[in-house]
Amino acid sequence: MFTVAFALIAGLNCPKDFGVLETTIGAFNTSSALNVCASKAEVFSSGGKIVLVLGGAIDRPQCLNYPGGRSPDLTSLLLSDHIGCFSLYPPSQPVAVINLGSAASPKLSTAMAKFAPASVRSFVSAPFTAVGQKVSFSSTARALLLRATLLGLPVKAHFALAATSWQFDFAGGAKTLSSAQSPSFVMTRVGAHIAKLEASFAASFQIVGSPAWHSVPGLIKKSAEPLSFSGVTSLTPTAPPTPGHHRRPVLVARDCDKALTEFGCKN
Repeated sequence: MFTVAFALIAGLNCPKDFGVLETTIGAFNTSSALNVCASKAEVFSSGGKIVLVLGGAIDRPQCLNYPGGRSPDLTSLLLSDHIGCFSLYPPSQPVAVINLGSAASPKLSTAMAKFAPASVRSFVSAPFTAVGQKVSFSSTARALLLRATLLGLPVKAHFALAATSWQFDFAGGAKTLSSAQSPSFVMTRVGAHIAKLEASFAASFQIVGSPAWHSVPGLIKKSAEPLSFSGVTSLTPTAPPTPGHHRRPVLVARDCDKALTEFGCKN
């Protein structure tokens, strides 16, 4: 067994951050010049090749088996609980070395942010709410899972809704905050009010073919357009008073406002 700390042939270097090196098993078996940059690597197979991912946090044992001229039988390794071991044989076996770079890299965070929800919208249960009645708020902020190409690598990108922050600006200057995803409250103030929402997403990605998910530090934040809503004393419509005495529609010969003596203009 050979744990994942190996070498490449002269002229081949570890891929740079977010780079991919396509090589073969033979390059590992015959090299004594350069070491691959990580003592921990995620190892999996995809599309007929062995894939080594540098920069991922892997807690379980990972190993590669150099046959050294012996039969590439992994039975003994599997029986000794070395699950996930790969045989470095034959020499023509393709290998891809992927360097994820630093998880805290701004380049990674910027690339992931491009796939985050483009916008967030907020909604109110009613634009006008009578004092004493409940008003509710909701939004389009939801978890998102999609396939994407991240820095040249095919990945699944996941954005978990980590937090919602609502701010309600009431007429008169009062403010109220809420961290509920869909807050509600009883209207107590008459006037025009504003609701503001900021949603925070935690990002992670999985290279297609790999069982591991990689978290991206920090949160991606999206703000909704300010939402207007109003508090009123009553929702019962009140008709404006009719000037003068009550009139009913009748057939007339001409404009009664100018000729009150014409046919039909007298009640």
